[in-house]
Amino acid sequence: MIPKCMKRFLGFVFFLVSFSFCINAQNSFAEKTVNSFFPKAKKIEWLEHYKGRIDGTHQIAVTLAYDGKSLKGLLIYLKSKELFRLDGVLKGNELTMLEVDENGTITGQMEGYVEGKNIELSWSNIDDRIGKSVFLTQNPKTERLETSCGKNKWIRVYKGIIFGEKVDLVLQKYNQNQLKGTAYFENENKSYDLSGEVYDHDDVKIQFKDDKKQLKGELEGIIKNESSISANFFSNKGQRSPTLFMVEETLEVDCIEYADYTSSYDITFPKVLHKSFNQWMENMADFWEKDCQQHAFEAGRGNASKDPKLRSSIQASAWSEVDFYDENFISGFLTFENTWTDEVTEKSFNYDFRASSEIGLDDIFKEGFDYQSFVFEYLDREIDRHQLYHDYEFRKWLSKQDFSIFLIHKDGLAFCTSFS
Repeated sequence: MIPKCMKRFLGFVFFLVSFSFCINAQNSFAEKTVNSFFPKAKKIEWLEHYKGRIDGTHQIAVTLAYDGKSLKGLLIYLKSKELFRLDGVLKGNELTMLEVDENGTITGQMEGYVEGKNIELSWSNIDDRIGKSVFLTQNPKTERLETSCGKNKWIRVYKGIIFGEKVDLVLQKYNQNQLKGTAYFENENKSYDLSGEVYDHDDVKIQFKDDKKQLKGELEGIIKNESSISANFFSNKGQRSPTLFMVEETLEVDCIEYADYTSSYDITFPKVLHKSFNQWMENMADFWEKDCQQHAFEAGRGNASKDPKLRSSIQASAWSEVDFYDENFISGFLTFENTWTDEVTEKSFNYDFRASSEIGLDDIFKEGFDYQSFVFEYLDREIDRHQLYHDYEFRKWLSKQDFSIFLIHKDGLAFCTSFS
């Protein structure tokens, strides 16, 4: 929460400073605006421009200046052109700032630290109900050009060898540094789930787990020039296998995002060299975006003046995970969440590039085959090996699942629940 003394101090400052919140095409707009926040601009010790993202997706431009006592700045959402003033303090490499709207009302707060040319922050609204991450990178140029919100994300297909066995990886980077994907071990004819992180821009650590959440091993190494991963694989028994994974193909990640005073939404999805599939995914994304826009409009109706209580109150996010990809098929799922239903839903996508069509279970099993009974009989045989099987609440929850989500892997079909 914001200290009361700081609220009173800032309220006094805001009456003295007039805001110039008109978007100007000239590169000097942000610099001039921030200079105007200081009683004596000549005492400014430094002024820097930054570009970054909120929650790894929403693109912003931030200009900060420091006069030895106070830190002031301007935050601009690149899509909506929504502007906020920033007021705070800098102690060593730690900074704390308040976010203020064009009416001089405090709408949020940020705190974090400076590390070289980067700034990492956590943002929260006025009563700490809503939180977001902010990552900024110093940008000596002050262009306000928008770039794809999928630019800092990727999906790559790798091939390598672990303990003499050929292994295929489908690895996806999302958010700021999170990794997910699947690994297929050829001799074993088995797929494993991948989860991990990228550290210091190129160091990686990835866990391999089976469908029962049992750890097979960990991969630790370095991503080299977007072309390979040089690493060591450590088995769950402590054995080490030096390995080199080479990139076979890189898929684009497309993205739709928007954020303003009240609302924010974003969706990311894969883009491949297949026009029909791309159009199919874009149609789903467009339909979802229209639904978000409608809810944002309804929430803002009757609130012509901006209310700090509504700051960032309407939120929705959707993201994709690709489990399998080759020249014939792509398989994965989309996860959808929003604040107006408080529900998380998932939808799998299984697509045949050759037929330019979605694949359903009716396309896989012979006509008349009772595949639902087949699936549940298989699950009854296998579920007692799951690490959570002895948890009564887990078994109770599992009994209510319909396993309608399925994915295509090299070793067969994977049936899933939401957040399996």
